Amino acid sequence: MSILPLVAFSGVIVSISSRRSSWKKGDKGEKIVAWCLDELPSCIIFNDVNLPQGRGNIDHVIVSPNGLFVLETKNYKGRFAVKGDEWFYKKDKRLIKSKSNPGKQIKRNALSLKKFLDHSMDMDKVWINSLVVMVNGHVDIIDPTPHYNIIRPSQIERAVKIGRSKLDLDTIYSLACILQDYSSEMVYRAGDWPEDWIQ
Repeated sequence: MSILPLVAFSGVIVSISSRRSSWKKGDKGEKIVAWCLDELPSCIIFNDVNLPQGRGNIDHVIVSPNGLFVLETKNYKGRFAVKGDEWFYKKDKRLIKSKSNPGKQIKRNALSLKKFLDHSMDMDKVWINSLVVMVNGHVDIIDPTPHYNIIRPSQIERAVKIGRSKLDLDTIYSLACILQDYSSEMVYRAGDWPEDWIQ
């Protein structure tokens, strides 16, 4: 009889240990992406963005003259196939539905950000570019989706340069003012910003 609580408790330890390992991998991935973001010109980067009614954090938000970008960082390993909104991992010759889904996560984050910003500014002219960044060199994506970009850290700069909507300085300033209170870190990358922005 007394063994049951011990078995249940050991399950909790395994669960916590598994989550801790996942957090460590995620943290390492976000640091790799943050390092790549240091190479970007003319942008404002918001790391670890927590919106008031969002579900979880947004790893990175980039505001640049080339657009507004939401980044979701993943440290996955293996072969994955993307079919519509679902992710599958390849085991032997079978495709198995993945429990975690970066596609749904990035789309949910982009929608949360749009809804949040809609209350403060006109978002009709601002397109949110969604990027899933795969930081592990041992990952292969089969059949990527057209609904969001799945890229490597080395491709972030190019993705930002070819963003889908241009932003003027007033819009960039408005976005920066709104987002600064909801991120753990805000970084200005070199650009022709007004001096009072970066003091």
